[in-house]
Amino acid sequence: MRVVLVNPPKSHYDVEELAPPLGLLRLARVAYELGATVHVEDYNLLWHLDAQLRSSFYEAATERLLGLEGDIYGFTSMAVDSHVALELARRVKCQRPDSFMVFGGTHFSSISETLQSAFPWVDMIVRGEGEVAFEELLRNRSGCSPLAAPASSVASPLYDVVRFPAYFHVNPLRMVNLEAGRGCRFKCTFCYSPAHYQVVRDFPIDSVVEELAALPALGVRSVWFVEDNFLNDPKRALNLCFAIEEARLGLKWSCYATFPQLTKSLVNAMASAGCTEVFSGIDAVGTSAERSFHKAFLRGKTPLELKTRWMVDAGITPTYAFLLSPPSHPAGGNFHLTACTALEARLCGAETLLNPLNLYAGTLAQTAFAPEYAADDLQVQLMMDVPDVVADNPFAALHPGMFPFHARYVGEQEWRDFLALSHCLSTLINTYPKTLASLLDTRGTDPVQVAEKTLQRFADWSRLKGVEMRQFEQDAGFFVLEHLAVGSPASAVLENERASTAILL
Repeated sequence: MRVVLVNPPKSHYDVEELAPPLGLLRLARVAYELGATVHVEDYNLLWHLDAQLRSSFYEAATERLLGLEGDIYGFTSMAVDSHVALELARRVKCQRPDSFMVFGGTHFSSISETLQSAFPWVDMIVRGEGEVAFEELLRNRSGCSPLAAPASSVASPLYDVVRFPAYFHVNPLRMVNLEAGRGCRFKCTFCYSPAHYQVVRDFPIDSVVEELAALPALGVRSVWFVEDNFLNDPKRALNLCFAIEEARLGLKWSCYATFPQLTKSLVNAMASAGCTEVFSGIDAVGTSAERSFHKAFLRGKTPLELKTRWMVDAGITPTYAFLLSPPSHPAGGNFHLTACTALEARLCGAETLLNPLNLYAGTLAQTAFAPEYAADDLQVQLMMDVPDVVADNPFAALHPGMFPFHARYVGEQEWRDFLALSHCLSTLINTYPKTLASLLDTRGTDPVQVAEKTLQRFADWSRLKGVEMRQFEQDAGFFVLEHLAVGSPASAVLENERASTAILL
């Protein structure tokens, strides 16, 4: 039995997070232990190495997949690229009708009820965590005996099926993804995690450290803990950090961590164990957003400035994500407050992300708003770093609700104005934070007003892609800020910031 596991392309320019696909490597281990021949076809890597894939992706990728002669083809996605997986499966199925097409991951799980009826070449959807269901599928089709241990306990990825030098060539950070647990103790309404992971669990500390200890010999230098929340159990996380520090592995690592659980002692332990970056979703700012998303990480907690200072002083770079909602959404009234909080975080030394709210299928945020979707690729074109083949999604025209990044849930003009303002705000806050803060303090002009004036200087921004628009926003924003700062202390601040401006991707 030949098993081919497929990861679609995702990144076009930014390769800092490029790493072997952990979920597929775990499934590869299951297949290998059952005696299958396994191949992982990672187009997120191959896109950067193969000019033929970049010039005629579907034709070249389909030829490669057919050449592997798989009995079972398994596809994953990160939602934005789901249509690419579906189209590849369709093309392979047309040429090899006896092959079996399996889909899994958070996004495909969320649309599983309608996926097969909309796309009849899909033979099976693995819902939730995949190891057990994938083992059962392979056993049923091959007639082999069950594994000695449950598939859910197979913690080690099968690294033999990937070429580390190729990944390290594209991403000099020499990174792998790793899980120390699964699920999240919080149940934010906009997130896939609560439905995908029925229980929250941590993997044994000894197993995690053992897996880490094997990585330096493979040439790995950095690790991204990709579970939803490294701090589900703060006491256990502290002990894991102590164990990593004691092992002296020489690895740098990053993780997702929830803001309320970040104590000073935990931050210091993480830094001593090699942590250099923490990604934390603040997301909801203001009463209406907190109620809509069941998330209130800043209410009554240790001040944002203090926790950020702990991390910066310990050598950890925090990145905070904030959700922005369109005006007609209940959380839209907190747009200005969210922007000002993101500016505060930036001034404290954090990196900031301003993410437009997407209503994912099956989440509480989606069912509560009851959206009427329409196909729209503006968000992908403007806000995301993806190849053209990912930006272009013909399936969204008939099934917009299945593809949240290729659809809108409010009117076209509202969506256009909302995305443009969100994008411009992100550029200005990350480029001119001190000037914006000075204007807010001395003139009462908030970042949203500056972004609105900046966008007024564009005759037609819709012809620009994200990277191009950053440069225009930086230049136009400087002109607007220069005019607003005349006669105020912000003028000198602006000159200093302009001198150090870099193009933001």
